Amino acid sequence: MNFKNSTAILWVIAFFMAALLISSCEKDLNSPTDEILSSNKISPNNLKKGKGKGKASDPEPDPGEDPFIRTYQLFEAIDGDPLYKFSISQSDQLIWLETDPTITSWGATYWGYWSDPFVYSNHEVNYIIGLTHTTYRFQELPGNKFDVTKTLVVQPYPSGSPTTTDTHPGIYILVN
Repeated sequence: MNFKNSTAILWVIAFFMAALLISSCEKDLNSPTDEILSSNKISPNNLKKGKGKGKASDPEPDPGEDPFIRTYQLFEAIDGDPLYKFSISQSDQLIWLETDPTITSWGATYWGYWSDPFVYSNHEVNYIIGLTHTTYRFQELPGNKFDVTKTLVVQPYPSGSPTTTDTHPGIYILVN
């Protein structure tokens, strides 16, 4: 193989790798979160991180009011995990996941794919990013606590058997 052919092949490989990376990072414009937000008449632009003071009896919250009314923070770490805090909406249909602001340079308000709320259904959060599928499970405990477990399934590229890792981030306690 001559030098020109190998250079052309490397450029083609680089182009396809860049396209794969870009396409795996795009947000689904028709995500279930958008459907829940529109059905509850909550604007995505008005969503903020936890510590809101909503009332559970309000059927339609004020658009300026923070819909995330219950915030839980890591109380007892069991396995290492970036999940430090989470806030559940008053409708129990959305959840906002946060990382510890002291371990990142950008703080708690932005953590890549955690920058938007997720659908919270049957005490679970499921999301897919690239070749990974993550499920967080939230089990309510007495004393305003949650026990959180996580399952991570990684599909190798371009083929092979997926690997599944189960972890136990820990116990989280109500902070507001």
